[in-house]
Amino acid sequence: MQLDLFAMKEPKPAVVLFHFPTARRAALVRSVAHELRSRSYDAGKRYWAKHIKCLSTELKNAGLSRVELTEDLKAYAVAVRREVFSSQPERVSR
Repeated sequence: MQLDLFAMKEPKPAVVLFHFPTARRAALVRSVAHELRSRSYDAGKRYWAKHIKCLSTELKNAGLSRVELTEDLKAYAVAVRREVFSSQPERVSR
């Protein structure tokens, strides 16, 4: 019947987006680690806070839920921390 065309059906999303994990964005992780290594402790803390705030806003606007955002930023922080400490020269104790 012609009225079936207008039957209410659950709308399907036009596009499904998948978020690429921020911790896997190697160029970003390396560049932020480089910035942190090149700054003093206090300047690094300020840079990190500003960077995370901007990144958080970007991810919220991309549609991540609060839980997804928290988990993504935790993994990102671990990746940056690992990069910062892995590229520091090792000290040999005397």
